[in-house]
Amino acid sequence: MKLIKKEQLIRVVKNKRSVFYGEYKNIPCVIKLFEIKNDYLNELNGILLLLTEKVLTPELIFSGLCEDKWCIITKRILNSKNVYDYLKENKNQKKQFNVIKSVLEVNKKLAAKNIVQVDNYLKNYLIDSKDNVYVLDGGQVIRVNKWNFISKVKFQALIFSKLDLYQFNNFKETAFNIKSFIFNYFVQYHRYRQIIKYKKKCLRNSSDFSVTKNKGIKVYGANDESFDLSILNNLEKLSILKDGNSSTVFLYKDLVIKRYNIQNFWQLFKFQFCKNRAVKSWQACNVFNLIGIPSAKPVCLIVKEKRCIAFEYFFVSKKIEGINLFEHLDSFKLNESKDNAINRLTTSVLDLLYFYKVHHSDLKFSNILINNKTGYTYLIDYDSVKFFRTQFFFKFFHKKDKIRLFENFIQYKALKK
Repeated sequence: MKLIKKEQLIRVVKNKRSVFYGEYKNIPCVIKLFEIKNDYLNELNGILLLLTEKVLTPELIFSGLCEDKWCIITKRILNSKNVYDYLKENKNQKKQFNVIKSVLEVNKKLAAKNIVQVDNYLKNYLIDSKDNVYVLDGGQVIRVNKWNFISKVKFQALIFSKLDLYQFNNFKETAFNIKSFIFNYFVQYHRYRQIIKYKKKCLRNSSDFSVTKNKGIKVYGANDESFDLSILNNLEKLSILKDGNSSTVFLYKDLVIKRYNIQNFWQLFKFQFCKNRAVKSWQACNVFNLIGIPSAKPVCLIVKEKRCIAFEYFFVSKKIEGINLFEHLDSFKLNESKDNAINRLTTSVLDLLYFYKVHHSDLKFSNILINNKTGYTYLIDYDSVKFFRTQFFFKFFHKKDKIRLFENFIQYKALKK
């Protein structure tokens, strides 16, 4: 069709669809070309449903066959961004608050009209220069029976599962009016599912990670970081932060290198066939960065192999500028009692662990770092971190974290007497 001019390829989903920026009759537009007719019809029906119910979505310009493919053309909203990218770039808390509120109000409006967005992620909402919020991806928009409140709650809970602790506590009252335990169950389900998917993503090639193997060295790395493998040949020249039986921690410039030591044949066996502490650390640290638990920035996981047998693991992360809680309490004059300082610094950590259903397993003062300039609290040592889906089992393990922390508190007070 000569009236259509494709300018920039945005996205390709193999054997399904291609998406372009372009022009139609000199109007800036988004062009979607579908390989499968059912996908085209789902997209078209979703867009028409939103337009019929007067929900903001990009205007439909053309639908039908084009270039032997099923085509949908919508008007392009200029000077706009998807909400996920907007929140990532704009750190102003008030603006973030207003945008999230607008998205959740759209969700509530959809639920009231018995419409759900199955793929209910922040990337499927668009915000323009006037702060209007548009619903995208019509192929995942469907109408449900007005009595089917489970579907309404399930898919609305999906977007709530992407909110952090502060945002969730401020906006949970705007959720669709239903028993809170059902809503909380689905939020926890989606949150846990996201964590499990990301843990798997850390160990394969993807948009965030890469896996390379060369001369018996396998590297799982973050795409936005790099590491010189030759550093591993001169570890004895580096300063040692910790020299234990199970691991040795080295410092190189702004990098912390943790080597996992194999102590016996049984550990060597486990390194081959079980998810060992090095892999758990790599996955947990990446998940912490994803969901917003303050932690080190992971760089890479390195596996040294000989004749297909892994005999050495290294976990590399960015150094956190700060000192542990013991040192912080001893080194600084506090404007409050030390009991209050400990309570203030550990409560935020415990709240986050409880919110995301995370069991740290070794929550002691030496594994809590304080940045003296910002006052932020960070967690380190991710070897035994566990993630839970439901409150039932998690309560017991969270109690163990609190007991471990309390034992350190008692030890600290005993030392200072």
